[in-house]
Amino acid sequence: MMSLIEKSLEKAGLTMEADRLPKKDRTVKVFQRLIAAMRATEAGVMDRLSSSEKELNDSLRANLEIQERCHQLDSELKRYKIDERLGEIESLTSADKTKLLEVA
Repeated sequence: MMSLIEKSLEKAGLTMEADRLPKKDRTVKVFQRLIAAMRATEAGVMDRLSSSEKELNDSLRANLEIQERCHQLDSELKRYKIDERLGEIESLTSADKTKLLEVA
C-alpha cells in the first residue's frame, strides 16, 4: 500500500531514492514541483483531519443525546415501578401516593 507522499510523488511524476531526489532531478523546477506536491498532500491530510473531527463531534453529540434519553427512560421506569407498588398498598390515600411519587 502506497503512502500519501508516495502517491503525491507519483502523481507529480517524481521519484525519490532513499528519501532524496536523484541527482539528475535536483533542479529548481523539480524542487518546486516537489514542494507543490507536498503542499497538496498536506492540504489533503488537513481536509481529512477536519472531516474526521467533524464526524467525531457529530458522533459524540449523538451519543450524548442517546445517554440523556436513556437516563430519562430509566427515571420514567423507576417512577412507573414505584407507582405500581404504591397501587398495591391500599391503606395510602391518593394524596399520600402523590406525595411519595413526587419524592421519588
